[in-house]
Amino acid sequence: MAAENTRLACSGGLKMEKPTVFLIPVASPIHREKVSSRILKARKTLEKENIKVFGPLKPVVSVEEAPLFNPEEYDAVVVFIASGGASSLAAELASGKRWLLWAYDENNSLPSALSAKEKMEARNLWRGKLLYGSLDHPPSGILAEAQASSLLRKLSQLTLLLFTGDERKERFKSEAEEISRIFGIKTVFYSFEGLKETLNRFPQSRVEDLLRERLRKAEILELETSELEKPLRLYLAMREIASQLEASTLTIDCFSFIVQNGFTPCLALSLLNDDGIPALCEADLAALPLYVALAEASGRPTWIANLSKVDFKESKVTLAHCTAPYQLAEHGSLMKVRSHFETGAGAALDVPLAKGEVTLAHLSLKPLRLTVASGNLVESQLGNLKLCRTQAEIEISGNPETLLKLSGNHQVLAYGNLKAVLVSLGEQIGAETVEI
Repeated sequence: MAAENTRLACSGGLKMEKPTVFLIPVASPIHREKVSSRILKARKTLEKENIKVFGPLKPVVSVEEAPLFNPEEYDAVVVFIASGGASSLAAELASGKRWLLWAYDENNSLPSALSAKEKMEARNLWRGKLLYGSLDHPPSGILAEAQASSLLRKLSQLTLLLFTGDERKERFKSEAEEISRIFGIKTVFYSFEGLKETLNRFPQSRVEDLLRERLRKAEILELETSELEKPLRLYLAMREIASQLEASTLTIDCFSFIVQNGFTPCLALSLLNDDGIPALCEADLAALPLYVALAEASGRPTWIANLSKVDFKESKVTLAHCTAPYQLAEHGSLMKVRSHFETGAGAALDVPLAKGEVTLAHLSLKPLRLTVASGNLVESQLGNLKLCRTQAEIEISGNPETLLKLSGNHQVLAYGNLKAVLVSLGEQIGAETVEI
């Protein structure tokens, strides 16, 4: 229990917080009293979706009554069309702004919302979205917009720790500048030399304790137990350095590290992800924002993997990589520790991933394009020795040919259907957003 408490206390990444919505209820003066109960229900419906709601409790019936507030302080601004006869007011308030109009199925709300949209379109000032739904369940677009904005706000506060050789820093500077420009993420470089010095400081007893605590239920294949010592030391070192530098997430230039040190970072990265510290392989800076954001949105670690095989007839893809966290495993299943596919060195993981609904996403920086697919993970631990060790078969909902045409190699996998949030996130950063 002590070890578990330590892992939770040191978790990094994003802090789980409720997204915020500023709700502006608008109505015709003749409906001021009639719609009060509808406004209250709209607020309560949003709150049931784990959203913090701000804004006036009474209907706004004129521009003069409109609240003064800073939209930048909230994740979404929603103009709730409480009654008919409010189209001119709604158009006046929302013109030129990326605000949402929420219409519902009573009191001529939808006709008024459509008229407001037409008025803004006529003046080329329509920037928002019109969302429709009953007051029993708010439109999913409100939650998606607020969650995406909340995720982007939190990403802008991240510090990324990138481990690489001094001679290779220049290779990553361009991508580091891009994720800073788009997301506000700060990148801190840390040398392999400094990393090596740190990993050699830990006493042997600490490594042995870690082996018992974290890998006692794993099946070790093709490797001697002694070959796990260096990867476990690497885990301890990266964790300590990240804590010292107050880095929220980290990545490592894997193949350069393997060439210099003779072992892989796979096991270390898996353990860090299990600790709640988003740790990404191959220094894939373009994938990192999605990797962190989807972990926050799903409430579970994410997995990044190669798009290794496609079955066009069955609309299935096979993903494979070596750093999956054990938290994503099927309950009661056995993790296998194996040799690394490309190098034969230790150690890589074969994690039996849980079956269920998943989202796949890929972000390219140039051109700025986000591809999003949903599907079901139907099989894992496939045992194909010609692929990276953790393998999963995904039955995708869309056309795999589109995935090959418009997406890239590394796919970030998260459990649950998070397409709506990702589409909204893509729109907010100005990316070409493709739903597969």
